[in-house]
Amino acid sequence: TTPIGVVEFVLLTDDAQYPEGAAAVLTNVTQDNQHPTATLDTDMPGVYKVRLTVFDGTTVRERIVSVRVFDDPCAAKKASPVGGQLL
Repeated sequence: TTPIGVVEFVLLTDDAQYPEGAAAVLTNVTQDNQHPTATLDTDMPGVYKVRLTVFDGTTVRERIVSVRVFDDPCAAKKASPVGGQLL
């Protein structure tokens, strides 16, 4: 496999779903391009989108990930894909 040369995480604050007045920040962005990770710190509930861009020297690939943050753990559990069941 071709080693990954560049990894970039971008918080899409101009997205229509970004919570108005939010002060979210991407932190702990990894320096390990083979296993990229970042931490999203939020201050309010809502939908946040993060774009991950990977460039291997030849091909650019992008993926947008939506993260839904709840202010109530019960609401988060009810909205889970397994219908609130414990795994």
